[in-house]
Amino acid sequence: GLPDLDFLTGDIARYNLPARFALLVPGGAPHRPAKRWPAERFAALARHLMAHGIASVLIGRAAEQAEIAEIQALCPEAISLCDKTSIAELAALGRAAALCVGNDTGPMHIIAAARCPSLVLYSAESDPRKISPRGDWVRLLQRPSLQDVGVEDVIAALPPFRPS
Repeated sequence: GLPDLDFLTGDIARYNLPARFALLVPGGAPHRPAKRWPAERFAALARHLMAHGIASVLIGRAAEQAEIAEIQALCPEAISLCDKTSIAELAALGRAAALCVGNDTGPMHIIAAARCPSLVLYSAESDPRKISPRGDWVRLLQRPSLQDVGVEDVIAALPPFRPS
């Protein structure tokens, strides 16, 4: 069965987020850069979502600060929670978000397990058949190289957004 993370609750009110937001998770293991979709494409996705009334909230650790700063430089409206969120807060954010898009990295597993409509991006570096978030609300997009995945590919693969 699927994990039940209902017990994981974090106070996300202090972040004062907009009513409609998407979580973007641009990071990944520092020693496996091939598992990361380019930051400028995350920024283009953030601009696309903004045009549809959905703010983008960037999730990551200090190790992802460069990617998050690059996204914010290209999409200044994006909100950074870089190095601020606990695991419990990731679950709470996942329950509140309209959707989530991210690389194959730990936070995606928590967010998807909180039943957030999620799209997880995979390169040839990972085998999603071995370990990947599961659920009817989870979509996977895999290409040999994430450099070859365009913004339009990601938009076409998005799961249905959680209604507002």
